[in-house]
Amino acid sequence: MAAEWAEVVKAKEENRHELVLTGDAIAARISQNGLDEQIFTLTSLNFLEISKCGLQTLPHGVSQLTSLSNLVLHGNHLRTVPEGIGLLRRLKFLDLSSNELEFLPASVGELHELQTLNVGNNRMAELVDPSAIVCLHVLDVSHNRLTELPDGICSSQLSLLATILANNNELESLPEDLHELPSLRLLDVTANKLTEVPPVISECAKLKEFKFGNNPLKDKRLLKMMGQCSTKACLDYLHNILDKDRKGGKSSKGGGEKREKKKRGGKSKEVNDAVDTLAVNLMKVVHFSMDESFVVQATPEVMSVRPYMVCCIVRNLNFAKSKNMMRCFITLQVLI
Repeated sequence: MAAEWAEVVKAKEENRHELVLTGDAIAARISQNGLDEQIFTLTSLNFLEISKCGLQTLPHGVSQLTSLSNLVLHGNHLRTVPEGIGLLRRLKFLDLSSNELEFLPASVGELHELQTLNVGNNRMAELVDPSAIVCLHVLDVSHNRLTELPDGICSSQLSLLATILANNNELESLPEDLHELPSLRLLDVTANKLTEVPPVISECAKLKEFKFGNNPLKDKRLLKMMGQCSTKACLDYLHNILDKDRKGGKSSKGGGEKREKKKRGGKSKEVNDAVDTLAVNLMKVVHFSMDESFVVQATPEVMSVRPYMVCCIVRNLNFAKSKNMMRCFITLQVLI
Protein backbone atom coordinates (compact mmCIF):
# COMPACT_ATOMS: atom_id res chain seq x y z
CA MET A 1 0.00 0.00 0.00
CA ALA A 2 1.39 3.40 -0.98
CA ALA A 3 2.27 5.87 1.75
CA GLU A 4 -0.30 8.50 2.64
CA TRP A 5 0.36 11.80 0.89
CA ALA A 6 1.88 14.58 3.00
CA GLU A 7 -0.81 17.03 1.85
CA VAL A 8 -3.51 14.66 3.07
CA VAL A 9 -1.80 14.04 6.41
CA LYS A 10 -1.44 17.79 7.01
CA ALA A 11 -5.05 18.48 6.04
CA LYS A 12 -6.18 15.80 8.51
CA GLU A 13 -3.97 17.04 11.36
CA GLU A 14 -5.09 20.66 10.91
CA ASN A 15 -8.70 19.76 10.19
CA ARG A 16 -8.54 21.81 7.00
CA HIS A 17 -11.57 22.70 4.95
CA GLU A 18 -9.68 23.11 1.66
CA LEU A 19 -7.36 20.86 -0.29
CA VAL A 20 -5.78 21.68 -3.66
CA LEU A 21 -3.82 19.04 -5.60
CA THR A 22 -2.52 20.08 -9.00
CA GLY A 23 0.54 20.01 -11.23
CA ASP A 24 3.24 17.68 -12.47
CA ALA A 25 4.33 16.35 -9.07
CA ILE A 26 0.80 15.20 -8.26
CA ALA A 27 0.46 13.78 -11.78
CA ALA A 28 3.61 11.68 -11.26
CA ARG A 29 2.26 10.23 -8.02
CA ILE A 30 -1.10 9.41 -9.56
CA SER A 31 0.59 7.77 -12.54
CA GLN A 32 2.72 5.61 -10.27
CA ASN A 33 0.36 4.58 -7.47
CA GLY A 34 -3.01 6.15 -8.16
CA LEU A 35 -4.83 8.78 -6.12
CA ASP A 36 -4.42 8.62 -2.35
CA GLU A 37 -7.93 7.54 -1.31
CA GLN A 38 -7.31 8.74 2.25
CA ILE A 39 -8.52 12.03 0.80
CA PHE A 40 -12.03 10.70 1.15
CA THR A 41 -11.69 10.42 4.92
CA LEU A 42 -11.35 14.23 5.14
CA THR A 43 -15.06 14.71 5.75
CA SER A 44 -14.64 18.31 6.90
CA LEU A 45 -13.52 19.45 3.43
CA ASN A 46 -15.78 21.96 1.71
CA PHE A 47 -13.36 22.72 -1.17
CA LEU A 48 -11.49 20.04 -3.11
CA GLU A 49 -9.49 20.60 -6.28
CA ILE A 50 -7.69 17.84 -8.17
CA SER A 51 -6.83 19.44 -11.49
CA LYS A 52 -4.33 19.18 -14.37
CA CYS A 53 -2.76 16.02 -13.03
CA GLY A 54 -3.86 13.31 -15.45
CA LEU A 55 -6.54 11.80 -13.22
CA GLN A 56 -8.31 9.08 -15.24
CA THR A 57 -10.72 7.71 -12.65
CA LEU A 58 -12.58 9.41 -9.83
CA PRO A 59 -12.98 6.84 -7.01
CA HIS A 60 -16.44 6.15 -5.60
CA GLY A 61 -15.11 7.32 -2.23
CA VAL A 62 -15.76 10.92 -3.29
CA SER A 63 -19.38 10.37 -2.21
CA GLN A 64 -18.18 10.39 1.44
CA LEU A 65 -17.22 14.07 1.25
CA THR A 66 -20.74 15.24 2.04
CA SER A 67 -19.59 18.66 3.29
CA LEU A 68 -18.18 19.67 -0.10
CA SER A 69 -19.55 22.87 -1.61
CA ASN A 70 -16.86 23.13 -4.34
CA LEU A 71 -15.44 20.29 -6.41
CA VAL A 72 -12.94 21.15 -9.16
CA LEU A 73 -11.67 18.35 -11.42
CA HIS A 74 -10.60 20.50 -14.37
CA GLY A 75 -8.07 19.44 -16.99
CA ASN A 76 -7.75 15.70 -16.36
CA HIS A 77 -8.54 12.58 -18.41
CA LEU A 78 -11.78 11.56 -16.74
CA ARG A 79 -14.07 9.45 -18.91
CA THR A 80 -16.71 8.77 -16.27
CA VAL A 81 -17.98 10.23 -13.01
CA PRO A 82 -19.32 7.89 -10.29
CA GLU A 83 -23.05 7.83 -9.60
CA GLY A 84 -22.25 8.57 -5.96
CA ILE A 85 -21.48 12.20 -6.83
CA GLY A 86 -25.20 12.78 -6.45
CA LEU A 87 -24.80 12.28 -2.69
CA LEU A 88 -22.86 15.55 -2.41
CA ARG A 89 -26.06 17.43 -1.66
CA ARG A 90 -24.30 20.61 -0.45
CA LEU A 91 -22.35 21.03 -3.68
CA LYS A 92 -22.68 24.52 -5.17
CA PHE A 93 -19.86 24.52 -7.72
CA LEU A 94 -18.92 21.57 -9.92
CA ASP A 95 -16.17 21.95 -12.53
CA LEU A 96 -15.60 18.93 -14.78
CA SER A 97 -14.32 20.93 -17.74
CA SER A 98 -11.53 19.81 -20.07
CA ASN A 99 -11.83 16.08 -19.55
CA GLU A 100 -12.94 13.22 -21.81
CA LEU A 101 -16.50 12.75 -20.54
CA GLU A 102 -19.12 11.43 -22.91
CA PHE A 103 -21.97 11.55 -20.37
CA LEU A 104 -22.78 12.40 -16.76
CA PRO A 105 -24.55 10.14 -14.27
CA ALA A 106 -28.24 10.92 -13.79
CA SER A 107 -27.54 11.65 -10.12
CA VAL A 108 -25.96 15.01 -11.09
CA GLY A 109 -29.52 16.16 -11.76
CA GLU A 110 -30.25 15.64 -8.05
CA LEU A 111 -27.75 18.25 -6.86
CA HIS A 112 -30.46 20.71 -5.86
CA GLU A 113 -28.09 23.31 -4.36
CA LEU A 114 -25.73 23.39 -7.34
CA GLN A 115 -25.26 26.93 -8.69
CA THR A 116 -22.56 26.37 -11.34
CA LEU A 117 -22.17 23.32 -13.56
CA ASN A 118 -19.18 23.49 -15.90
CA VAL A 119 -18.73 20.54 -18.25
CA GLY A 120 -17.18 22.54 -21.08
CA ASN A 121 -14.59 20.99 -23.40
CA ASN A 122 -15.60 17.34 -23.16
CA ARG A 123 -17.12 14.85 -25.62
CA MET A 124 -20.73 14.84 -24.54
CA ALA A 125 -23.53 14.35 -27.03
CA GLU A 126 -26.20 14.62 -24.34
CA LEU A 127 -26.62 16.08 -20.88
CA VAL A 128 -28.69 15.12 -17.84
CA ASP A 129 -32.02 16.85 -17.30
CA PRO A 130 -31.18 19.94 -15.22
CA SER A 131 -34.77 20.87 -14.33
CA ALA A 132 -34.40 19.76 -10.69
CA ILE A 133 -31.19 21.77 -10.14
CA VAL A 134 -33.32 24.64 -8.92
CA CYS A 135 -30.43 26.85 -7.72
CA LEU A 136 -28.55 26.69 -11.03
CA HIS A 137 -27.12 30.06 -12.10
CA VAL A 138 -24.49 29.09 -14.69
CA LEU A 139 -24.54 26.19 -17.14
CA ASP A 140 -21.43 25.75 -19.31
CA VAL A 141 -21.70 23.00 -21.92
CA SER A 142 -19.45 24.68 -24.47
CA HIS A 143 -17.07 22.73 -26.75
CA ASN A 144 -18.95 19.43 -26.71
CA ARG A 145 -20.97 17.45 -29.26
CA LEU A 146 -24.51 18.41 -28.31
CA THR A 147 -27.06 18.44 -31.14
CA GLU A 148 -29.69 19.95 -28.84
CA LEU A 149 -29.90 21.59 -25.45
CA PRO A 150 -30.83 19.18 -22.64
CA ASP A 151 -34.42 18.32 -21.77
CA GLY A 152 -35.68 20.49 -18.95
CA ILE A 153 -33.50 23.48 -19.81
CA CYS A 154 -36.63 25.63 -20.11
CA SER A 155 -38.20 24.41 -16.86
CA SER A 156 -40.03 27.01 -14.81
CA GLN A 157 -38.06 25.72 -11.81
CA LEU A 158 -34.84 27.18 -13.24
CA SER A 159 -35.84 30.68 -12.24
CA LEU A 160 -32.24 31.64 -11.32
CA LEU A 161 -30.50 30.44 -14.48
CA ALA A 162 -28.68 33.50 -15.82
CA THR A 163 -25.95 32.12 -18.11
CA ILE A 164 -26.02 29.39 -20.74
CA LEU A 165 -22.76 28.77 -22.61
CA ALA A 166 -23.38 26.29 -25.43
CA ASN A 167 -20.96 27.58 -28.04
CA ASN A 168 -18.92 25.22 -30.24
CA ASN A 169 -21.33 22.32 -30.29
CA GLU A 170 -23.48 20.84 -33.06
CA LEU A 171 -26.81 22.44 -32.12
CA GLU A 172 -29.29 22.35 -34.98
CA SER A 173 -32.09 24.23 -33.24
CA LEU A 174 -32.94 26.20 -30.10
CA PRO A 175 -36.01 25.51 -27.94
CA GLU A 176 -38.56 28.29 -28.26
CA ASP A 177 -39.35 28.14 -24.55
CA LEU A 178 -35.94 29.61 -23.66
CA HIS A 179 -37.72 32.96 -23.48
CA GLU A 180 -39.54 31.72 -20.37
CA LEU A 181 -36.33 31.70 -18.32
CA PRO A 182 -36.90 34.85 -16.22
CA SER A 183 -33.26 35.46 -15.22
CA LEU A 184 -31.44 34.59 -18.45
CA ARG A 185 -28.92 37.34 -19.22
CA LEU A 186 -26.28 35.63 -21.38
CA LEU A 187 -26.89 33.05 -24.08
CA ASP A 188 -23.93 31.96 -26.20
CA VAL A 189 -24.64 29.56 -29.06
CA THR A 190 -21.77 30.67 -31.29
CA ALA A 191 -20.31 28.15 -33.75
CA ASN A 192 -23.10 25.62 -34.02
CA LYS A 193 -25.28 24.39 -36.90
CA LEU A 194 -28.26 26.69 -36.37
CA THR A 195 -30.19 27.65 -39.48
CA GLU A 196 -32.85 29.61 -37.56
CA VAL A 197 -33.24 31.63 -34.39
CA PRO A 198 -36.74 31.51 -32.88
CA PRO A 199 -38.05 35.11 -32.97
CA VAL A 200 -39.83 34.50 -29.65
CA ILE A 201 -36.42 34.56 -27.96
CA SER A 202 -36.73 38.35 -28.25
CA GLU A 203 -39.23 38.15 -25.38
CA CYS A 204 -36.60 36.90 -22.96
CA ALA A 205 -37.07 39.61 -20.33
CA LYS A 206 -33.49 40.07 -19.07
CA LEU A 207 -31.41 38.89 -22.02
CA LYS A 208 -28.56 41.39 -22.40
CA GLU A 209 -25.99 39.38 -24.33
CA PHE A 210 -26.94 37.02 -27.13
CA LYS A 211 -24.06 35.50 -29.10
CA PHE A 212 -24.99 33.47 -32.17
CA GLY A 213 -22.21 34.14 -34.68
CA ASN A 214 -20.69 31.54 -36.96
CA ASN A 215 -23.94 29.70 -37.66
CA PRO A 216 -25.39 28.93 -41.14
CA LEU A 217 -28.51 31.08 -40.69
CA LYS A 218 -30.99 31.20 -43.55
CA ASP A 219 -32.05 34.73 -42.65
CA LYS A 220 -29.44 36.75 -44.54
CA ARG A 221 -30.31 40.01 -42.78
CA LEU A 222 -29.82 38.45 -39.35
CA LEU A 223 -26.66 36.78 -40.61
CA LYS A 224 -25.36 40.21 -41.55
CA MET A 225 -26.38 41.77 -38.25
CA MET A 226 -24.88 39.20 -35.96
CA GLY A 227 -21.31 40.37 -36.44
CA GLN A 228 -22.05 44.08 -36.73
CA CYS A 229 -24.89 45.03 -34.40
CA SER A 230 -25.61 45.01 -30.71
CA THR A 231 -27.70 42.38 -28.95
CA LYS A 232 -30.47 44.95 -28.59
CA ALA A 233 -30.60 45.63 -32.32
CA CYS A 234 -30.74 41.92 -33.10
CA LEU A 235 -33.48 41.32 -30.54
CA ASP A 236 -35.46 44.28 -31.91
CA TYR A 237 -35.18 42.77 -35.36
CA LEU A 238 -36.40 39.38 -34.11
CA HIS A 239 -39.22 41.06 -32.19
CA ASN A 240 -40.47 42.74 -35.33
CA ILE A 241 -40.51 39.37 -37.10
CA LEU A 242 -42.45 37.96 -34.16
CA ASP A 243 -45.02 40.78 -34.29
CA LYS A 244 -45.46 40.34 -38.01
CA ASP A 245 -45.93 36.59 -37.66
CA ARG A 246 -48.51 37.02 -34.92
CA LYS A 247 -50.47 39.56 -36.89
CA GLY A 248 -50.41 37.22 -39.86
CA GLY A 249 -51.39 34.26 -37.69
CA LYS A 250 -48.10 32.47 -38.33
CA SER A 251 -45.95 30.40 -36.03
CA SER A 252 -43.26 32.31 -34.16
CA LYS A 253 -40.68 29.76 -35.25
CA GLY A 254 -37.90 30.50 -37.71
CA GLY A 255 -37.36 33.66 -39.69
CA GLY A 256 -35.95 33.20 -43.19
CA GLU A 257 -35.29 34.73 -46.57
CA LYS A 258 -38.93 35.01 -47.59
CA ARG A 259 -39.53 37.52 -44.84
CA GLU A 260 -36.63 39.57 -46.11
CA LYS A 261 -38.40 40.27 -49.37
CA LYS A 262 -41.40 41.82 -47.63
CA LYS A 263 -41.61 45.48 -46.78
CA ARG A 264 -41.24 46.41 -43.14
CA GLY A 265 -42.22 49.43 -41.10
CA GLY A 266 -41.60 50.96 -37.66
CA LYS A 267 -38.57 49.74 -35.73
CA SER A 268 -37.74 47.07 -38.29
CA LYS A 269 -37.03 49.70 -40.96
CA GLU A 270 -34.81 51.55 -38.50
CA VAL A 271 -32.83 48.38 -37.79
CA ASN A 272 -32.44 47.68 -41.52
CA ASP A 273 -31.27 51.25 -42.16
CA ALA A 274 -28.78 50.97 -39.30
CA VAL A 275 -27.27 47.79 -40.75
CA ASP A 276 -27.03 49.32 -44.23
CA THR A 277 -25.45 52.46 -42.80
CA LEU A 278 -22.85 50.37 -40.97
CA ALA A 279 -22.02 48.43 -44.09
CA VAL A 280 -21.10 51.53 -46.08
CA ASN A 281 -19.71 53.73 -43.29
CA LEU A 282 -16.95 51.84 -41.57
CA MET A 283 -14.41 53.64 -39.43
CA LYS A 284 -10.82 52.77 -40.29
CA VAL A 285 -7.80 53.74 -38.22
CA VAL A 286 -5.22 54.84 -40.79
CA HIS A 287 -2.70 56.42 -38.45
CA PHE A 288 -1.82 55.98 -34.80
CA SER A 289 0.72 57.85 -32.75
CA MET A 290 1.49 58.35 -29.06
CA ASP A 291 0.68 61.98 -28.33
CA GLU A 292 1.34 62.64 -24.65
CA SER A 293 -0.48 65.96 -24.89
CA PHE A 294 -3.69 64.07 -25.59
CA VAL A 295 -5.14 62.88 -22.25
CA VAL A 296 -8.52 61.29 -21.59
CA GLN A 297 -9.87 61.73 -18.08
CA ALA A 298 -12.84 59.74 -16.78
CA THR A 299 -14.54 60.36 -13.44
CA PRO A 300 -15.56 57.45 -11.17
CA GLU A 301 -19.18 58.18 -12.07
CA VAL A 302 -18.43 57.61 -15.76
CA MET A 303 -16.34 54.49 -15.13
CA SER A 304 -19.19 52.87 -13.21
CA VAL A 305 -21.31 53.12 -16.36
CA ARG A 306 -18.62 52.71 -19.07
CA PRO A 307 -15.72 50.63 -17.63
CA TYR A 308 -14.23 50.18 -21.13
CA MET A 309 -13.93 53.01 -23.65
CA VAL A 310 -12.24 53.64 -26.98
CA CYS A 311 -11.41 57.29 -27.60
CA CYS A 312 -10.24 58.96 -30.77
CA ILE A 313 -10.05 62.35 -32.48
CA VAL A 314 -12.02 62.67 -35.72
CA ARG A 315 -10.98 65.54 -37.97
CA ASN A 316 -12.35 67.05 -41.17
CA LEU A 317 -15.87 65.74 -40.73
CA ASN A 318 -18.41 68.00 -42.41
CA PHE A 319 -21.84 67.65 -40.81
CA ALA A 320 -23.27 70.02 -43.39
CA LYS A 321 -22.61 67.49 -46.11
CA SER A 322 -26.15 66.14 -45.80
CA LYS A 323 -29.20 66.45 -43.58
CA ASN A 324 -28.65 62.93 -42.22
CA MET A 325 -24.92 63.25 -41.58
CA MET A 326 -25.22 63.75 -37.82
CA ARG A 327 -27.76 60.95 -37.47
CA CYS A 328 -25.54 58.53 -39.42
CA PHE A 329 -22.49 59.47 -37.36
CA ILE A 330 -24.32 58.86 -34.05
CA THR A 331 -25.79 55.59 -35.34
CA LEU A 332 -22.34 54.38 -36.34
CA GLN A 333 -20.97 55.05 -32.84
CA VAL A 334 -23.84 53.17 -31.19
CA LEU A 335 -23.49 50.15 -33.46
CA ILE A 336 -19.79 49.91 -32.83
